[in-house]
Amino acid sequence: MPSQTFFNLPKEKQKSIYESAIKEFSRVSYDEASINQIIHNANISRGSFYMYFEDKEDLYDYLLTIHKEKFSLIEKQIFEENGGDLLKSYQALFLKFIKKINHNRHKKFFQNIILNANFKNVSVLPTRNIDVEKNRTERLISYINKEKLNITKEEDLYDIVDLCNMCLIHSLIKIIKWNEDVDCVYQKFVHQLLLLKKGLYKEDSYD
Repeated sequence: MPSQTFFNLPKEKQKSIYESAIKEFSRVSYDEASINQIIHNANISRGSFYMYFEDKEDLYDYLLTIHKEKFSLIEKQIFEENGGDLLKSYQALFLKFIKKINHNRHKKFFQNIILNANFKNVSVLPTRNIDVEKNRTERLISYINKEKLNITKEEDLYDIVDLCNMCLIHSLIKIIKWNEDVDCVYQKFVHQLLLLKKGLYKEDSYD
């Protein structure tokens, strides 16, 4: 996270640095993003940048944290609206995220986040901070109506949420990267969730 020196800056200066970073991470992927370009756009020195942030990763995580807080409110609202039903909530999340990504002024930034996500780090807004990811998963689990699930072990819930996240990320990538039809991808996503709901094996087929 940024240093206290950053938070002591006037709000307008903080906003300028934020917007400059968003612009650069929208222009190119995380790996290609240039600190030089960010400080040029924000009209700050390299020395000042390192007074505010440890490195590019620290700045990137700061941007994600801001948007994670907004998405967390969306997640909580959707789970509440769907009575904690896991699969119905993920269906609603898909539609909400697509709408947000396609109609937000930082559309390209969100697209780059999704395209640079991987299956070791599968939240909608991935971060390299493992503790943050764990806290998010725990928060999602707290929203789930567990009475509907045939799950008795807490660790199984983590795996189920991971599987739902992977299906969600893969579906978003199909739309953003490969320009597949939203309705078709949504129906495929719903089908994948139903397969999770039903399971794969007949009860008498277990070893």
